[in-house]
Amino acid sequence: MDAIVLAGGKGSRLGGADKAALIGVDGKTSLQRTILACREVDARRVVVVGPPDRPVTAGVEVAQEDPPGSGPALAIAAGLARLASDASDDVLVLACDMPNAAPGVEALLAAPSGPDGVVGVAGGHRQWLLGLYKWAALVRACAKLDGWNAPSDPSVGYLLGDLDLREVAVPPGAADDIDTEDDLNRLHYRKGDNNE
Repeated sequence: MDAIVLAGGKGSRLGGADKAALIGVDGKTSLQRTILACREVDARRVVVVGPPDRPVTAGVEVAQEDPPGSGPALAIAAGLARLASDASDDVLVLACDMPNAAPGVEALLAAPSGPDGVVGVAGGHRQWLLGLYKWAALVRACAKLDGWNAPSDPSVGYLLGDLDLREVAVPPGAADDIDTEDDLNRLHYRKGDNNE
């Protein structure tokens, strides 16, 4: 299993704060927590997609969506392209602003896979950025992005919505993401020094 961590969010509802640099009570950033969740389940390769100056640990690869800041669907495609030279059959996709995703990842791994993989469900909704997808399914999905020229960036739902996935309810809190100041306070995170 390989992993793609999406770390290029604009943080517009957080005053432009860098979501990857949000700091928890343990002193770790949201990105560090997400990479750790990948390492704890023995992800072979971890690709962080976002600005090239992201501080990552040894052995973590970096890619950037094209054009930069164009959203998670194109970020998944960029991560997939980075893995292409030596990919595993399964690819974990995680957003870096879900700092408590580790129990959700374990739930995905414990579940029997659908034909195209497994996607987490929380609050009755598919959590596209908490999913374990088949490599071939992601390649097929990303082919829809070739020559994308619409005025807006493609959504993750557009990218992954046609896949045949098993839905798995994830533990409470595993899919909680940090989009707003209220989320920041509820999950006990704060903006990093470069955001303040």
